[in-house]
Amino acid sequence: MEDGKRRQNTPRRDASKRTLFWILRTLAGLGALLLIWLAAVLWVRLDEAAVPGTSAFPDLPTELGVGEPELQCASGGCWRELEVQAGTAARARQLATDLGLETEQCGAWNPLIWRRTCTGAYVAGTAVRIYAQYGYAGID
Repeated sequence: MEDGKRRQNTPRRDASKRTLFWILRTLAGLGALLLIWLAAVLWVRLDEAAVPGTSAFPDLPTELGVGEPELQCASGGCWRELEVQAGTAARARQLATDLGLETEQCGAWNPLIWRRTCTGAYVAGTAVRIYAQYGYAGID
């Protein structure tokens, strides 16, 4: 320091400070997004009453007697269930097969919330009961 003067910031030093500030700001923003995502995943995991909408059910022939979707819950969570009257037990079994729901089918899992929509059916007398529920990635 000559003559008691302070050393002035050089353009190079200013650019370094701006770059460091930009990097820190970006990291803080990414950290905030990560916290929001983790909170959403945690909320989805804790919300056992969450069920897919009626759009998760397959399209059904109009001549069948279709009831209103019902919400069912048990210790493992909740699901939406739809009863379809097929007329006979044999026709009910055939309907479940035709719909491809004799075994549970699950769609691709959603990486944003770590769950997927699963549908299946079972025959109950002369009816087919179709259900839709959420499956959770890594918990099968």
